[in-house]
Amino acid sequence: MLQQYLEIGKITHAHGVMGEVKVQPWCDSPEVFAALPAVYLREGGELRPLKLQKASVFRNFVFAEFEGVDTMEAAQAMRGKTMELYREDIDDEVIFAAELIGVEVYAEGKMIEEYLSSLSRFKLCVTKIKIVNSPTSPYFFLIETK
Repeated sequence: MLQQYLEIGKITHAHGVMGEVKVQPWCDSPEVFAALPAVYLREGGELRPLKLQKASVFRNFVFAEFEGVDTMEAAQAMRGKTMELYREDIDDEVIFAAELIGVEVYAEGKMIEEYLSSLSRFKLCVTKIKIVNSPTSPYFFLIETK
């Protein structure tokens, strides 16, 4: 089921004195996060929109600058907060693992099982799901990313 907002990362700390933050992205790659036009910051029960002005990737992290966040103090106030994505801001063909929880999987017209209920602990962005044969099991789920 498509969700309206999806968790896509967490701000780990401020970086520098000009409001830049270090983000641990939960997408399939930091480049996916860095290419987003806007994200939403979860503050308590509210979502605050943030326009991404600049983003760079270093290892598995994103260093991001957001419009209106221009001091170290403002960036520090965001530390530990979750970033979310508005579903309508991205292509319908992009599928997030959180949207696959509880999905019924069929092969040759027969339901196999509810798909990947354990995925709740993962925050991945995936594009395709394929069912392929496996020598150890009659079914094997392959998740392809961009």
